[in-house]
Amino acid sequence: MSNTTNADVEIDAPVETVYTQWRNVDAFPGYFPNVKSVRRIDADTTHWAVTVGGVEREFDARTTDSVPNQRISWTSTGDTEHQGRVIFSTIDGGRTRVEVEVDWEPEGFVEKVGAVLHVDAMQLKTALGHFKDFVEHHMRQSGMATNEDDVIGDENEFHQHYPPKRAGTEFSTDPRMHPPVDPPETRI
Repeated sequence: MSNTTNADVEIDAPVETVYTQWRNVDAFPGYFPNVKSVRRIDADTTHWAVTVGGVEREFDARTTDSVPNQRISWTSTGDTEHQGRVIFSTIDGGRTRVEVEVDWEPEGFVEKVGAVLHVDAMQLKTALGHFKDFVEHHMRQSGMATNEDDVIGDENEFHQHYPPKRAGTEFSTDPRMHPPVDPPETRI
């Protein structure tokens, strides 16, 4: 039985800023409580360690579609069944709506019960709230990042007001760690 989870959030920031920060997957453990770590393998592939409904999982994910400032889609590779997409839309006043859809296959009793109780949906909604807080805080504190070369900076200052979700969480703001992903139609 496949489980699909949806959530959305409106962020008081331009779509370019929101998209750029979402591409900074190395920072996800700081504001997505169920993400333990993300490691970039290559330009299209990342290795994830997450907790879903109290169960730890690791998987590799490959970007299958990426259109700057519009959408990102991915699918897992290997045994774990997981795919999803994020849609970025400009809304009134230069704000951005982020819509996330994740389709995954619960394994074992605990994950199946968690899916029935919509624990995954609650985790996703909470994570998007943390992401919104992070982006909006940096919009107020350090100006706007509006292209792939900019990643919203000084996470340490952010955590003076919003403590990290896990002790020892560190962020990478080095844009070289986040190579741009070419849309599929430009790949050879």
